[in-house]
Amino acid sequence: MREDPSEVARGLTESKNRIPVILSVDENSAILYKRYKVLQGAGYGVLSATDGEQAMSMFEAYPVDLVLLDYAMPCPDGEIVAHKIKRCKQNVPVIAVSASRVPEATLACVDCVATKKQDPVFLLKKIGDVTSPKGLQVNSEQS
Repeated sequence: MREDPSEVARGLTESKNRIPVILSVDENSAILYKRYKVLQGAGYGVLSATDGEQAMSMFEAYPVDLVLLDYAMPCPDGEIVAHKIKRCKQNVPVIAVSASRVPEATLACVDCVATKKQDPVFLLKKIGDVTSPKGLQVNSEQS
């Protein structure tokens, strides 16, 4: 299902024209797989994590340009992970993805919210909404 993160990162960072990398985080592997296929089909590099600890390790180790973060993850939850990401690299957009309503306090540390019930086209639109009009720009501090 998931590409080896080191292979994704190596292939994407060796080129001056590397493709944008999205870190997709959800404890549900079926959701991760569907999201991976949609994002890869849209031309993004995808790293997948099944919990907050794994997400933070990948975020710190690889050139991530955007994070799709499940809000309702266990240990640590999406809100804690979003705060850590923003403290680490404030310019990396974070989209909270949730099946339920996201509390106002969490909204302060994410760039927008998408629901799991929405179709993949809507998710791609949200990604476009939080990035430049030209599409997701490769994070220059990580290139």
